[in-house]
Amino acid sequence: MVTHFLIDKFQLALYWIKLINWRKESTNYGFSDKKPVWVALWLFVIIDNSFHLIINYAAICYFSLYNCSCVQ
Repeated sequence: MVTHFLIDKFQLALYWIKLINWRKESTNYGFSDKKPVWVALWLFVIIDNSFHLIINYAAICYFSLYNCSCVQ
């Protein structure tokens, strides 16, 4: 729950997109202005949700009493 708040509050996906695309200033969610806004928005949503899935999976594996595929 805390990680969900932090990912959304600080828009971790936006920082990551800007870092990967080498864009400090961008009005199109960190993507080139040549990319349509609706595509940039959907890519942002997909990346944001991917961060949530990765963090949740890591938390489940870390705090789980059962063996996950990531814990041997």
